Amino acid sequence: MKKISKKETENDGTIHVLSIAERRKQRGTEYDHAEKAGILNRNPNPVFCIETGGKIRYKNKAAHQLTENLSIEERGLQLYRLAVMVRKVVKSGTAKKLQYHINGADFRVEVLPRDGEDAADLYFTEISESLKIKNYFEVQAAFAEALLKAESVEDVVWSIVKQAVSKLGYDDCVVYLLGDDGKTLVQKAAHGPKNPRETDLKNPIVLELGEGISGDVAITKVGEIVKDTSKDPRYVVDNEVRLSEIAVPILDDGIVIGIIDSEHRSKNFYSSEDLSILTAIASMAATKIQRINSTEAIKFRDITGYREEELLGEGFAMKELIHEVEEGGLNAMKERAAGDKTPKSYRVTLITKHSEIRRLAVNTVILEDERGPYTLGIALDITQLIESERTLRELNAELSERNEELKQFAQLASHNLRAPVSNMVGLLGIYERGTDPNPVNKTVIKSLSKATSDLSMTLEEMHSVLRMRAEESHQFGSVSLIEILEKTCVILKNEIDGAKMKICIDFDIEELNYVRCHIENFFFNLISNAVKYRSRDRLPALNITSRLENSTAVLTFADNGIGIDLERHGKDIFGMYKRFHNHPDSRGIGLYLVHAQLKSLGGTIEVDSKSGEGTTFILKLKLPDS
Repeated sequence: MKKISKKETENDGTIHVLSIAERRKQRGTEYDHAEKAGILNRNPNPVFCIETGGKIRYKNKAAHQLTENLSIEERGLQLYRLAVMVRKVVKSGTAKKLQYHINGADFRVEVLPRDGEDAADLYFTEISESLKIKNYFEVQAAFAEALLKAESVEDVVWSIVKQAVSKLGYDDCVVYLLGDDGKTLVQKAAHGPKNPRETDLKNPIVLELGEGISGDVAITKVGEIVKDTSKDPRYVVDNEVRLSEIAVPILDDGIVIGIIDSEHRSKNFYSSEDLSILTAIASMAATKIQRINSTEAIKFRDITGYREEELLGEGFAMKELIHEVEEGGLNAMKERAAGDKTPKSYRVTLITKHSEIRRLAVNTVILEDERGPYTLGIALDITQLIESERTLRELNAELSERNEELKQFAQLASHNLRAPVSNMVGLLGIYERGTDPNPVNKTVIKSLSKATSDLSMTLEEMHSVLRMRAEESHQFGSVSLIEILEKTCVILKNEIDGAKMKICIDFDIEELNYVRCHIENFFFNLISNAVKYRSRDRLPALNITSRLENSTAVLTFADNGIGIDLERHGKDIFGMYKRFHNHPDSRGIGLYLVHAQLKSLGGTIEVDSKSGEGTTFILKLKLPDS
């Protein structure tokens, strides 16, 4: 969408907004053509209109951004592929949905033929994250299977880079293990340039604990993502400089025994999902290493209570130990008996020699050696885990019951007290206007009237919070930021006029697919705060901007008011009933509601402020998938 020039309010608070016709004229014939073609340029996803001959009739801003970094050759190849899709759809006359990969991202593309024209509209929706998550599950499954075959620590670390990391699309990865001295990290396996073939490791390096990002993670024991290594003084160059890094500790009972570290040539490459999958891989690897290194591994006889000679005796029937097998386990056994050699995982319940119930998680895989195929099984005693889960469910159920009781009480207090308190406020107002000559009565009534008024306002705030919490579903729809701004300024007209506040807006996006009442609350609270906490040393001003970052809408509200001391109040700024100024109208509820509404839909709010200079609120709204 073409960026709109700033619109301003005069000192009297009046907003000057271009009409729709004026905006169209200002944007020119390209906007007109796009609208006639049924393609809105403000769509945050890429949209193309392509003819069967390969000519691009129209593409919106997002589509332009998708292709602008491609080489001429790659751009031509992509256009050819899209034109082939268009020709097939136009020929069949039927819309199609398909998956498409371009510029390092995956999209779901809906191709809609135009009636009576040799052209089609193409609507792109990015699904890279969905495919990434699916790939994560596949990687974990492949890694788990590889771990079953690992017989040494070396097998484990090479399984990490060969069976896991290599399938995640990373440029490189190295696995460090704690040195024998307990003070260094030694590279033991690698994927990428440091691994020219098989299990060769080129120029392995050694880091001191605390050295580099990996060494620092070994000290903190917490995985970390570095979005830009050029700005991190800890970064240590290995074989070449890269701009992103992620490091995850391998922990054995809280002790660091190794580090999984990956780097990428691009900034901001790694996400929280990458941190999650590497943490899971590190945990699985640590369990396997622990078993390999253990000199007192738990034997099956230790679980069942039977001596080894009893288990191996001719008259012993293993099936007599099995008390119960879950449905998935029965199916797995039947499939195995029918010749299925794929890995199987299930749970069984055993009765021990001493009549105790033990619950086991069993993983089996078919291996083969010179004697032929055989089954390798690993059983983990999860009895205590199951008991903990049962206890946790009971506690959660009890907490849910208590929370429901508290909710009902709060609703009772909010709803049932509002009417009588309002009556008290009205009656006290009548009495105050009377002619009682007793000065003591007047003082008492005045104090009682203020206390009742405060109580009434508190109940209204409680009602607002309860109403927000009670929203079980959120109705998304098209929301015009200009319309919301105008509506808010009408509501706050007296306050804005009285303060002579100047409001400037710069909207890259004017419309959002979001919950309307939330946007209304954001604008109302942040604009009223800018008026309320203005500086008396200068004319108040508020700048409001909007822009799109991937699937996130970013709104900023920057004022030149009295500001907030973040060192003193930063941790409480979004708390309920937290006040940072002695303003008579300060209630401490507005920012709490803004923060709660954003959080409920996966959004965030940040604040940058300095006492005496002003405050900027940055709202990041997570938009729903198209």
